[in-house]
Amino acid sequence: MECQGELYEQIRREYEFGVGSVIGVARKLGRASAHGAEAVRNAVPAQRKKTERPAVKMAAAAALVDAILESDRKAPRKQRHSGAADL
Repeated sequence: MECQGELYEQIRREYEFGVGSVIGVARKLGRASAHGAEAVRNAVPAQRKKTERPAVKMAAAAALVDAILESDRKAPRKQRHSGAADL
């Protein structure tokens, strides 16, 4: 799978030297025309927006986990929770 930057470059080349229209490029490459228009306007793809989601299921155990981590900070090195699975 190609990265977004390579796709934008391919769209811009096809727009400039190939088909010549945003809709034609979109049809040729099998993409939405909005992708083509965005690629022609901007050379670099826009950053994705990251949505903040509440940790609903983790909220109940958050206090317990914080207490365990705090006790691990105070415990001697050999008695801490290591996070490594015993195999």
